[in-house]
Amino acid sequence: MSCNLIQVVRGRKVARAITSEQEYRQLRGTDAQHTNLRLARAGNESAKRRLVQFNYSGHYPDGMVKGNKLPSAAFGFDLDNREDFERAAAQLLADPERYGLLMLERSARQGGHAVFKREYGRTILENQVRIAMELRCEMDTSTHDINRVYFSTTDDPDELLYVSPQLFTDVFDPFTVCEEANCLEERESFGQEELPPGAHKANKHFRPFGGQPDSVREEMVRTTSRSTVQAAVAGTAGVNGAVYPTTAAGGEAGPTVQAGAAVSTEPAVRTKEQAVRTKEQAAQKQKAKRPSKRAQPGTPKALTREQVVERTVEKVVDNSVDKSVNNPVDNVVDETVDRNVDGVVHKSVRKSVDKAVDNSVDKPVHKSVDNAVHNVVDNSAEGLTEGSATGMQGCPANGLQGCPTDGSMEGST
Repeated sequence: MSCNLIQVVRGRKVARAITSEQEYRQLRGTDAQHTNLRLARAGNESAKRRLVQFNYSGHYPDGMVKGNKLPSAAFGFDLDNREDFERAAAQLLADPERYGLLMLERSARQGGHAVFKREYGRTILENQVRIAMELRCEMDTSTHDINRVYFSTTDDPDELLYVSPQLFTDVFDPFTVCEEANCLEERESFGQEELPPGAHKANKHFRPFGGQPDSVREEMVRTTSRSTVQAAVAGTAGVNGAVYPTTAAGGEAGPTVQAGAAVSTEPAVRTKEQAVRTKEQAAQKQKAKRPSKRAQPGTPKALTREQVVERTVEKVVDNSVDKSVNNPVDNVVDETVDRNVDGVVHKSVRKSVDKAVDNSVDKPVHKSVDNAVHNVVDNSAEGLTEGSATGMQGCPANGLQGCPTDGSMEGST
């Protein structure tokens, strides 16, 4: 059914289908309901929570509300603005069948609630936008969930303005309802809903008049085109299809079309194809203004990998002055001499030098290496001899492990 009584049982919301108008009115007409409504309108929030709650947009075959995704054939609509409700109520009651009205009531605080037939295959939000556009009223974009409840008022004629027997005749067909539930979920998840911009943003005062769906926009185009042509034939069409009112003297209040002049029949509102074509033209103009990525005259070309390597090698060669072989050998000699303070180290120096020379390709380097070694040995000969007699430099006077204390050279290798 499209009408369900919502109650809290053991901390959980449960739903019970209402199958007749008589039962529906009895639930709304109790003394407790009248008392709670009076207190709620006086500002008592707890009394408002005690009002009878109904759901109109879901099926609950197992009675559980939480997690339910089965839509009914109806949906609720909030009219929170008092002026909008009074105007919409008169419009709906004048022709309820046209709008698919099932129930209309005043709310506990201000404005009211309405229940309509839902268009099959379209989400609740799509149907709410449709009704808001037809009634030209504000809507709350955050009230389109299936399990939404409405706090009801009483069954007085001033509170329950309209109720249709069709509200209680929605039969639950598991296969049909489940199939539509899956389709509606995919439609919402993949952005297939036909909605104006901003409809999915939380807004209690959303007015969907600025961005109509394509079907409504195209109908406006056709209507505007017919009106323009008819006005032109009657001689009251202005410049660019504008229609000007006729004055009491028979003249027009604005610019007029001269006799024999061609009348523009272009619609005042662009169609979807025109909008796409205009967008493509703008994109082409923007593309033409973009600077070319081709190399301009005088711009240096990018170097190849071989050219970069060649220039790098030339720079390295220019920076080195015949040190490509000597430098590694000198480094080995300096490092070895620095690490060894003992004069007996000459033997290890010679081995390191011979190893470096053997690894080098340029054999004439022996001469320069020998000269460097002899200079080092000659300069340190005196100090090394004194170190062997009085104790090596860097060793304490009383001696440590690895330092000779008796003047011998046995501590060095």
